[in-house]
Amino acid sequence: MKKMLLAISLVCFFAAFGFGFVGQSFTQQDFPSAEESQVFTDNDRLNLERAIEQENWETAIFYCEKSRRRFRAEVNALEAKIKNLAELLMQFNNPNITARVNTQLKELDVVLKKTVELTRKDDKMLQDLKRIAMEKKSLSGEKA
Repeated sequence: MKKMLLAISLVCFFAAFGFGFVGQSFTQQDFPSAEESQVFTDNDRLNLERAIEQENWETAIFYCEKSRRRFRAEVNALEAKIKNLAELLMQFNNPNITARVNTQLKELDVVLKKTVELTRKDDKMLQDLKRIAMEKKSLSGEKA
């Protein structure tokens, strides 16, 4: 009985923490991170858009790389949560827990796929920005 309560508590904790963390990470100003340079805020997104509009390619590349690091960190965190939930599922072969964990795994997988797609878009934007910066340098006669 204690194991079952512990399993349910862990599943609820992972679900609450996981979805709270993922949901807030897209909306809150300060994304929790070990280093400030890893933080990508809404303000950074605006700075990226302004840099592109003003054709300030070095600044745009900086903010794009910062965004990319953030999304990669989120993908890694979500993958770890999915693995933890899968391990819980294997340890406790209870139909109720299995159903709950399967639901959580499906929801986390959807979020993970969205995050991966955003990372791909940022990767493409970064490649485009670097290409534009190189073209601009070569047109202005600077060394590439």
